[in-house]
Amino acid sequence: MASRSGEKQNLQTKITTLFILTTTLFILTTTLFILTTTLFILTTTLFILTTTLFILMTTLFILMTTLFILTTTLFILMTTLFILTTTLFILTTTLFILTTTLFILTTTLFILTTTLFILTTLFILTTTLFILTTTLFILTTTLFILT
Repeated sequence: MASRSGEKQNLQTKITTLFILTTTLFILTTTLFILTTTLFILTTTLFILTTTLFILMTTLFILMTTLFILTTTLFILMTTLFILTTTLFILTTTLFILTTTLFILTTTLFILTTTLFILTTLFILTTTLFILTTTLFILTTTLFILT
């Protein structure tokens, strides 16, 4: 009976050892399951964050491209405005020069017209003098004939 009791105790020791090993394996497997589940949750969260970041960066890229196009358009418009303003300045300057020239010509014409008017007044005086001289000549001739 002693040998049976020893075998029974040996078997019980093996079963206890197997139970302890199985329990330890279960605890390790459960811990590994919890860790991999946590890793899965973290990876999924990272994937969601990365996807969100990708969407945000794509939106930012589209906005920056739009801003670039708008800025380029504004630059083209400002350059066109500069060219138009410069052209307007050149035209205004040319018009000023032409107006000044016209003013000088008008002033010259005024002076010539005034001179002509003065000469016309001299013509009237000369005509009056001619009439007076002719009258004097007629009177003198009449006086000569009468005397």
